Amino acid sequence: SSTPSCTEHHTPYPFHWQLWLRRERRICRCTLTFDFMEVKGTAYYSGVRRLASSDSVVENPYFTSKWKVYWWNSKDWEEYNQVTDVSAFLLQKITEEDVSECVFHIGRQEYVFHVDAMRQTNVTTGFSRDVRCRPSYCSPDSMTLIPTEPVGGPPGENFSVDPLQEFTSWYPPVWCLESGRDYSLVDLPAGTRAHRSVLKLFHESLPETVVDIVSIQQVQNLLHWDKYQRSSCCLSSGAPPLPRDDQRRLGGHNNFDPRMAGFNGASYGSGCYFARAASYAHQYSVRWGRDATRRVFLAKVLVGKVSLGSEAYRRPPPLDRRASRFLLYDACVDDVHRPGIFVVFDSCQCYPYFLVTYKVLPRVVDIR
Repeated sequence: SSTPSCTEHHTPYPFHWQLWLRRERRICRCTLTFDFMEVKGTAYYSGVRRLASSDSVVENPYFTSKWKVYWWNSKDWEEYNQVTDVSAFLLQKITEEDVSECVFHIGRQEYVFHVDAMRQTNVTTGFSRDVRCRPSYCSPDSMTLIPTEPVGGPPGENFSVDPLQEFTSWYPPVWCLESGRDYSLVDLPAGTRAHRSVLKLFHESLPETVVDIVSIQQVQNLLHWDKYQRSSCCLSSGAPPLPRDDQRRLGGHNNFDPRMAGFNGASYGSGCYFARAASYAHQYSVRWGRDATRRVFLAKVLVGKVSLGSEAYRRPPPLDRRASRFLLYDACVDDVHRPGIFVVFDSCQCYPYFLVTYKVLPRVVDIR
């Protein structure tokens, strides 16, 4: 923390942007060029710089700067996210001041990385692309040093337990309905383990640089939860509760009522559609209100035995067409081997576990 005698710059984030004010500050819209660190489109700012904390965990164990390496794919900057060993290798070479160039491989392709020029060159074709090193974005929520649990909440709520993990009780750990009510929306306090768990899952496909989470609420509905739990005990065969692989956490759209099927298409059957990635459900979300927030459900879905879907299906197909026609698959998918979309035809097989409210971050930033 800063002290009155310290002349150094202090900020609660790993990096901080500063603009050099030339004239009286006003509301303006301008363009920042990262390559030359220049501000264009305004006469009020003449320079810009980025202050970064140390990337050493020894010198800075709490808010360590994390860096990412990108290459220009002719349309946009793309991170070396599929080849993490290359990214780490390039980061190491960038920090070595006495290295002018080095060689690395991606698959069968060999490249020369020119550290001084920040360019990679394909040894076979001679084609060169720009390379850039940028700090990883950190949201204000991730800057909480020691997350604290709320004090004095209603009895029964346990925000220190991950509600996405398996639990032995009939109801989830974050569950406390008021007396006389059978339905409630419970806010997950920011910084708690329950909140961080849902946040992490959501940001796997919709990162913090794209969307801003407004709130996360758990849906507590006794009637629908009881139906879901009973279905998990007897799905397909009347067997004991399903293993974890057959109970998935998926993003939901098309509502949770199979009677609404077909409103946004029914390529894999007339049922309730769920997706692995929140980014897919985002495509079907609707903007609400003046602040243009969106909402998607993180749902618990009993998928059981799955079959490839078809537009003609109004229920799952038979497990064995030569046997009894009453023995059906439990759900349909877009790909049996690597499913990304799941369709269920019985509302008892799904439960709207959490309601995530968020908004898309604008690409243009107003500097005030």
